[in-house]
Amino acid sequence: MVAQSYLLAAFMGFLTGFFVLARGNGYSPGVENNLMLEMVLANFLGAAFSPRRVVTMWGAVLGAVLVAAISIGLKTIGVNVFWTDLVKGALILVVVALSAISQRVQ
Repeated sequence: MVAQSYLLAAFMGFLTGFFVLARGNGYSPGVENNLMLEMVLANFLGAAFSPRRVVTMWGAVLGAVLVAAISIGLKTIGVNVFWTDLVKGALILVVVALSAISQRVQ
């Protein structure tokens, strides 16, 4: 089961590489920086939607959809990419702070 999980993760990473290349029209230095921020935000949002505050597959998918909606929405209204990253970073801080506060209350 563990070996199958690693094989599935490796295959998904292989497929994701094609999407990253297609998104950047080949290799563009610095493309992975924005993707890392989006990935971290999606995982933290996914954990926020879980009742036990752990990352689940469906929570991460929901977080990724929300991050994509935020990114596309801000690009559509013409917000600069630097402000978009600032919003994403602030959202990470808010989610982590609210998670820490809810754990202390329990």
